[in-house]
Amino acid sequence: MPAVRVGTALRVFWRVHRMFMRLTGGRFGRTGTLPALLLTTRGRKSGEARDVTLNYLTARDAFVVIGSYGGEDRDPAWWRNLVANPEGRVLVGGKRLRV
Repeated sequence: MPAVRVGTALRVFWRVHRMFMRLTGGRFGRTGTLPALLLTTRGRKSGEARDVTLNYLTARDAFVVIGSYGGEDRDPAWWRNLVANPEGRVLVGGKRLRV
């Protein structure tokens, strides 16, 4: 299956979705049939907090996120940030948790 084209429309959707997740405390985030969470990482170069909305599944007490950049053949920036600094936070269901 070909990758989704990551263009302006998709980037705007991602920005609006992040804003919605922040405003609702992560209580109502979904993309399609999958629930969503807001992951906050530290930028590997800037050191600044970076948020990304990700779809997830649960496995026991863990979040399993879908790690892609719209299906493109490269790692998403949030993954590279976690490799450089493996501490983050998630906002999901009104709770903020360390991961």
